[in-house]
Amino acid sequence: MVREGDNKMALKLFKLAATAPAITDTNYYYTATAAITVASGASFQLSRTKWSTGSGGTPASFPAKSNGYYNLVVNGVLQQSVFYSVNTASNIHLLNPGTSSYTIPRSAPITLGLAKIDQNSVVIP
Repeated sequence: MVREGDNKMALKLFKLAATAPAITDTNYYYTATAAITVASGASFQLSRTKWSTGSGGTPASFPAKSNGYYNLVVNGVLQQSVFYSVNTASNIHLLNPGTSSYTIPRSAPITLGLAKIDQNSVVIP
């Protein structure tokens, strides 16, 4: 018989596992070998052949972002998506929708990250 005020906690806890989405990250790296100036209303192309993977190789292409999203970080600053576009077969375009030019300094690191959501992962919280 359980009386008012008795401890009603479970004696043993167990782990739960659930099929839930997980995020897979892929990063690509580029270092500006010269200052890059992007004029107002123009774009600048960063060729796929100048990018490297985490293992040092050149990517054959950039994966499509289906079930995911791209992040572009220039010199440590996350860029809004209006400032770049990704052509999966060939290159990254730096865009300038503004009214004045901007310059990325020489040796600035540029990182393209792709986060994809994998719907079939088993997650144990």
